[in-house]
Amino acid sequence: MYVRWQLYRSQARDRRLREHHDKRARLKAILVESFRVDGKPVQKHIAVLGSTSIDGGDRPQFWYEVTTQLRRLNNRISPQDRVRIGEAIGKKVGGRLMTKGEQAKFRRRRAELLRLK
Repeated sequence: MYVRWQLYRSQARDRRLREHHDKRARLKAILVESFRVDGKPVQKHIAVLGSTSIDGGDRPQFWYEVTTQLRRLNNRISPQDRVRIGEAIGKKVGGRLMTKGEQAKFRRRRAELLRLK
């Protein structure tokens, strides 16, 4: 299994709008499994792990999504693979998988912010 990255840029028709929105382009991390069928390589989509902006303003949310999604896939992914996948993502966007305590703290903080609105 490995992580495939997709870059989403603006689809605006106006050049100025497109350039403005491209500053906020997003990267999507997708977990893919590769195998061969009749001697030809085939990739099977396993899960979307998360999406983050290029500028990195939403990294805590991204790592929360990735960690949660990898834990949900515990029936398909071994703990060693989970660590390896987390390290591969960290090399691309920076950061690391959250611990259970960090996830709980993130959920509490998010709930506080939602109550204030």
